[in-house]
Amino acid sequence: MHEKSPQSPCWHTSSYGSAAEMSGLERSELGAHFTTCQTVRGRLHHLKSSVDTLHGLVSARFITCTLVVVAVATAGYLAL
Repeated sequence: MHEKSPQSPCWHTSSYGSAAEMSGLERSELGAHFTTCQTVRGRLHHLKSSVDTLHGLVSARFITCTLVVVAVATAGYLAL
């Protein structure tokens, strides 16, 4: 169940021709949101990030990675 805050932030979506500025309330709400997201992600975020990095490496060099795996498997088989 979601709790409604008694004081909702006032978000400004237009700068009316001047430089866009964040209000103090918007900045504090954004900081609270980032803190909540960081807490929720935890250890699984690091695991997913590592898997994504490995996937990017392997998918970009699929043939090379396949040849390395085959070479290591062949060397292991011949060593037995």
